[in-house]
Amino acid sequence: MKRIIGALVALSLGFFGVALYAAKGDEKVDSRIFELRTYECVPGKMEALQARFRNHTRKLFEKHQMTVIGFWNPTDAEQSQRKLIYLLAFPSQEAAVKSWADFQADPEWKAVKEASEKDGKLAEKIETLTFNIGDIADDNKSAKVQLMWENTSVKFAVAVDFDSRVMKDIEAKTKVNPGTYAAAANYYLDNGKDLNKALDWMNLAIAGNPNAFWNVHAKAKIQKALGDKKGAIVTAQQSLDLAKINKDGDFGYIKLNEDLIKSLK
Repeated sequence: MKRIIGALVALSLGFFGVALYAAKGDEKVDSRIFELRTYECVPGKMEALQARFRNHTRKLFEKHQMTVIGFWNPTDAEQSQRKLIYLLAFPSQEAAVKSWADFQADPEWKAVKEASEKDGKLAEKIETLTFNIGDIADDNKSAKVQLMWENTSVKFAVAVDFDSRVMKDIEAKTKVNPGTYAAAANYYLDNGKDLNKALDWMNLAIAGNPNAFWNVHAKAKIQKALGDKKGAIVTAQQSLDLAKINKDGDFGYIKLNEDLIKSLK
């Protein structure tokens, strides 16, 4: 169990990092409840347990609003025949309680369980570890993670400073890989950094791939942010023209450019 808790702490920090990095403005941060369940399988019953999950349990989870994040077995050969692990997500703790109650009371589940266990139970023990991310700060840089198992609950604070990490990464990678110029420019634009530097980087990215209309569109947005409306209109039109002739489709950039040009007039 200690190893599972350690893994969940790392996993929760990973979810927290992704959630905060993805949060922009008023976008909603993922605040679901996550539940990790580990089945200790009866020797020789793993194939039957996997078949029950594959053919029945997953469909019933979906029926009762239980989002499956993933299923897996340990990489160790012996443990892979004894343990089945899966991760579920729920909108809230209350929703989790209701979903599990509805699942357990479902006549279809009762029939499946009875049929699959006619020769004995498939699992000797089931361990459950629940965690959620809450109390997220207004600046999206800190939060509290709560872990719950059996009759124990642990809550701890975590904090991240993505900006300094990303800035260091940009500084290092743009020196050795010019292909990161566009990503660096977009980060500067999205986070209010040096827009002139962003424009320089985007020009370098476009020089390397003149037909990348998505980068040309981003350049127009940078010009708009710099107050160069005339230049932004010209660049957005260039992006629009490139998007129209792209044989693989415009990926929505025709409308994006049209909307940008309209906003500049």
